[in-house]
Amino acid sequence: MPRRRRAVSEIIASLMLLFIVSALGTTLYSYTLTITQGQHDELTSEMSRAADRAQERVKVMAVWWSGAGDLLNVTLLNYGRSDVEVSDVYVNGERGLFVDYEEDGCPAFAEHVKRSYG
Repeated sequence: MPRRRRAVSEIIASLMLLFIVSALGTTLYSYTLTITQGQHDELTSEMSRAADRAQERVKVMAVWWSGAGDLLNVTLLNYGRSDVEVSDVYVNGERGLFVDYEEDGCPAFAEHVKRSYG
């Protein structure tokens, strides 16, 4: 007796198609959510950095050179809302060693200038 071949019923086929489409939709939604969340985080971080930069206000109050030796004095005033850190000083394209004078007038050699209020 020959075997009887049976096809998948329309209901089972519809359920399988519905499951496949739902799985693909969920995967696409998850991928899109991950990408947009990364872009949102990057934009938020950039906006925060821009806001911090907008609050930095530094003015060069005085620059003088004694004429003897290689000591150049630059006085800065920080009148912004955030602390400003001077990390490097360049004179004619060359990085120079700089000294921060503490409130007591003693020099403090450092990799960065400590903030001072004038």
